[in-house]
Amino acid sequence: MKLKKIPYGLSDYKLIKSENYYFVDKTKYIEILENSNERYVMFLRPRRFGKSLFLAILEGYYDTYYKKDFEVMFGDTYIGQNLTLKASSYLVMRFDFSGIDINDVENDFKYYLNIILTSFIEKYNLDIQINSNNPISLFKDIFKYLDQHQLELYLLIDEYDNFANKLLLQNKDNYYKVVADKTAMFKQFFTTLKTATSGNDSPLKRMFITGVTPMTMFDVTSGFNIGANISIKKEFNSMVGLTQDEVDTMLEYYDIDIDKNILKEWYNSYIFSEESSESIYNTDMILYFVDKFIAHYKLPKEMIDINVRSDYSRLRSIIYTNKKLNGNFQTLQTLIGGESISISNLVQDFSALNLYKEENFKSFMFYLGLV
Repeated sequence: MKLKKIPYGLSDYKLIKSENYYFVDKTKYIEILENSNERYVMFLRPRRFGKSLFLAILEGYYDTYYKKDFEVMFGDTYIGQNLTLKASSYLVMRFDFSGIDINDVENDFKYYLNIILTSFIEKYNLDIQINSNNPISLFKDIFKYLDQHQLELYLLIDEYDNFANKLLLQNKDNYYKVVADKTAMFKQFFTTLKTATSGNDSPLKRMFITGVTPMTMFDVTSGFNIGANISIKKEFNSMVGLTQDEVDTMLEYYDIDIDKNILKEWYNSYIFSEESSESIYNTDMILYFVDKFIAHYKLPKEMIDINVRSDYSRLRSIIYTNKKLNGNFQTLQTLIGGESISISNLVQDFSALNLYKEENFKSFMFYLGLV
C-alpha cells in the first residue's frame, strides 16, 4: 500500500483530499459550530496550528460553488456522513490578510479588497456593476444585491491581524494609524461588516475570523462586539492542532517507533481552555517532524521548524522601550528559564498599545503559544 503524502505546509483542502494526502478529520467541529448559538465567530491560535486549513474545510463544506465536488471532499469524513442542514447552501467570501504589504498598507489593502470582491461577483455571476475602485462602496453594493435576492453569505477571514502585528513590531505610530484612524480602510472594512449583520434578513449570516491575538480587533472595533471569541471555550480546544491520540495514530500509520516523550519534550503540548484537560500539539511541528523522520527514519538534525523558530526574534521590539529593557523582559526571562507564569485572569480584550501592562503581556505570550 502506498503511504499517503504528508500535507506539510498545505492548506488547500480540496488538494489534500483529492491527491492522497494524510488528513486528520476535524469536520465534527462543523456540526458543533452550526449547532451553537454563535454565528459571528473569532478563533485565535498561534501560527501554524492549522487555522487556514480549517477555513478551507468550512469553505468547501458550505460553498454552493463546491457542491459538485462534495463527495470527493467530504464523502469519507464525519460531516459527510452526518450532514447538517446548511451544507452547500451559502455564497462564501474568503479573505486572507497575510500577504498585505506593510510598506504601503492603505493602497495594498484597498487593491486586495477590490480583487476579492470583483472575483466574488464573477464567481457567482452576480449582476453588479463594478464602476468604482472604492471597495467599501462595492462591498455595500454586494450586500444590497444579496439582500434583494435573498442570498445568504458566509464570510471567512484568515489571519485578520497578520499585517497589523507586523506593523506593530515595526512602527507603533503606523499601526495606530491603520487600525484606529476613522478614515483607514481597515477600520471601514470592519465597520461595514458590522452593518451587514444588523436588521431583519441581513445578508451576512455567518462569519469565521482567525488570528493570533485579540489586540487588533480591540483597537479596530473596541472588541469583537458583533460576535463571540470562542478561542478558550472547552468544546473548541482541539478544533485545530493535534491531540495525543491523533499524533499516536499518525506515528503508527507511518511506522514511527520512538519514545513519545521526545515529541513532548521538543514540541510540548498546549491547552487553550482552563476547563479542558486535553492537550494538543502544534500541527506544523508534528507534520514537520514526521516529514523529516520518514525521509531517513531517524530524528531530524533540526528538531524545530525554522518557520516557527523565526517568530521568536520578533519579541525584541516589545521588551524594549527607548532602547532600554522594560518590565516585559523580566516576565520573558522567567518564561525562558522554565518557570511558570501565573495568569490569574487571561485578558481577552486589550489594546496593542498597552502591552507594557504586565497582565496584557502575559496574555500576549499565551496567545503566541509561549505560555
